[in-house]
Amino acid sequence: MDLQTLKLFSGHYVNESDNLTSSEKLHLIGFIREADKNEVLSLLVTGRVDDVLTEQENLNETELFIENLLEIPKLTKPVYKVPKGHARYGPMGTSVPSYVKTGPTGAGKATAAVAAAAVAAAIITAGVLAYKRFFSKAAKACKGKSGGERKTCLQTFKNNAVIAQMSVLKSGLGKCAKTKNPTKCKLKVQNKIKRLQSKIR
Repeated sequence: MDLQTLKLFSGHYVNESDNLTSSEKLHLIGFIREADKNEVLSLLVTGRVDDVLTEQENLNETELFIENLLEIPKLTKPVYKVPKGHARYGPMGTSVPSYVKTGPTGAGKATAAVAAAAVAAAIITAGVLAYKRFFSKAAKACKGKSGGERKTCLQTFKNNAVIAQMSVLKSGLGKCAKTKNPTKCKLKVQNKIKRLQSKIR
């Protein structure tokens, strides 16, 4: 997974987490903007910014889990092991370790119920990526135009990109059924859809 997509998901995950204050969200999002890949993954695992994990295998498994979450597969395989000496804690509360059921040996297996904020963040991230893919065509399509004509051209592409984004969000709503709190997950995505509707001109 590229760092930009990881940061995009992580930022939405922080923003959709209900157990954080506005100032805590701003602090964590600021950290994510400046962090490297391992620091972002460690934050998602531990919920802390001052505890960067060094176990590459665990970081790789966490990255794979997020990639799978963004693609919304059936979670049936072991995807994460709780690092030795690390408890399930942190300001995020619903960080990666809480997605799995930890056995006596510390090995985790994905459960059918995933944190609502995680799936909502994955759906919203997919929507943003769809928007970027669609709107990236605008520069080429509107090249050579100027003034009001260029403004109209860009606005048309922006509107269509927002519509594409909303389509992805709507199609992702069904994925909320696999979360611990489907109603909360759907509400988060529906609120995002409502905000996007107001951007269409």
